[in-house]
Amino acid sequence: MRKRRILRSSVASIFVLLALVIGVKTSSAQDNENRKEYSKAVRAFVTNFGGDGVSVIDPEHGRLIANIKTGSQPHGVAIAPDGRAVYVSNEGDGTLSFINPASNEIVATLQVGKSPN
Repeated sequence: MRKRRILRSSVASIFVLLALVIGVKTSSAQDNENRKEYSKAVRAFVTNFGGDGVSVIDPEHGRLIANIKTGSQPHGVAIAPDGRAVYVSNEGDGTLSFINPASNEIVATLQVGKSPN
């Protein structure tokens, strides 16, 4: 009776381990597909502190895609993990600009205080 219980426990452990391995492989495959999709749309967002905007650059081809007016003295840039939003801090007027990278347009600007970085 004890041997059967140990055998059942071992078989159950094997199934759980197998399910975890399959889940990890599936997740890994999805991550690779997401990376491939994002790698097709690489853009660099460069602040122009003296020009009150952001330049959007295609680094693969070395060309300017767009110039976007943000606010006075843009300083910092952050890109959302999913790549669907770009945030620019504007030191001169204490604002944060939200850019839609698909359209290269400002979708919102928020007052955040002096010298945001």
